[in-house]
Amino acid sequence: MARGRMLSTSISLSEQMADLASDTHRLLATWMLAHLDATGRCTGSPRQLCALVTPLLPVDPGGWQAALDDMARGGLVRCYQDADGQPVVQWPRFAEHQTGLRPDREAPSKFGEEAGSTPPQRAVSDAVIYFLQAGENGPVKIGVTVDLERRITQLQTGCSAPLRVLGTIPGGRTEEAAIHRRLASFAMEGEWLRPDPSVFSHVEDLLSGRVRTSQDVSARARAGALDFPSLLLASPDPDLSAQLVALWPELRRDVDGLLSEWTSAYPGLDYVQLAKEARAKARAGGTKVDRPAALLGRWYQRAWQEKRQATDTAHMEAHQKRKREQEAERRLAEQLAGSKDARPIGADISRLLAVVKGTT
Repeated sequence: MARGRMLSTSISLSEQMADLASDTHRLLATWMLAHLDATGRCTGSPRQLCALVTPLLPVDPGGWQAALDDMARGGLVRCYQDADGQPVVQWPRFAEHQTGLRPDREAPSKFGEEAGSTPPQRAVSDAVIYFLQAGENGPVKIGVTVDLERRITQLQTGCSAPLRVLGTIPGGRTEEAAIHRRLASFAMEGEWLRPDPSVFSHVEDLLSGRVRTSQDVSARARAGALDFPSLLLASPDPDLSAQLVALWPELRRDVDGLLSEWTSAYPGLDYVQLAKEARAKARAGGTKVDRPAALLGRWYQRAWQEKRQATDTAHMEAHQKRKREQEAERRLAEQLAGSKDARPIGADISRLLAVVKGTT
């Protein structure tokens, strides 16, 4: 076995790691990584883990067993017995974070495949995307967890304002990342967003089903229940794909996947026209575009944000106009009723009614 393993920076953003019950469990999980073989396995015996991973720390077998149970509940590891009856801990996504892993240059694993029963684990399908707000007017957090109650408890310890749940939807990291891309202009620190009307509008759309995540679309597609395809992450239009490739031949290999992502994150845009504008600007500036997908992603994101901002502005103006009309109606009613607090706003009733109707 190698003398150590790589520790990816993504561990700092791992919800599964953050959802562990204590810092002790997070420390044990992190130190265990260094002792995994090329298949991402190590012994699952609490006594052996004491000797192997924490020989100089006061962690007893009971502490290790509690940590393993916690990791398994959150889906961080899988615990089982192999054909020889050995307890085994398996890290399912180990190879993804080990750049340059060469199993052929390491000794074969001492641990076999699962042969016995597996302890109860939280299924991946239990993951939800949650929407929280700090207080009545504070920022909004969007994240993923398999244990919402525990996650709220963890977040509350570092937040002075009471956290309230705006809602949850089924989804995982992919869907959450798409939501954050749509709301990138409102990003604060980490997964927190400014409490802007656009943020609440989009959250409301997600919770009500007016906009759906790719996970929800996949599930509904399997059930044959796609009832409003204009808002879904559907298969890309072949004609649209061909037009984009004609403009940017470099997109040929990945155009369908990119287009599915773009139409999901930034729906309702004129993708071809925006691609033409992006190409024209790049050529006018003499800029060589090495990554057209990244360039188009930025163009689509900016166009989507401008579209949403225009919509929000129109909604705000309509709301303010309605408030002015309501105030004028209230004052008219008070004047006609002879209220002593009423302030005359016109010399005659006809002019007053014209004000109410917004014609003057």
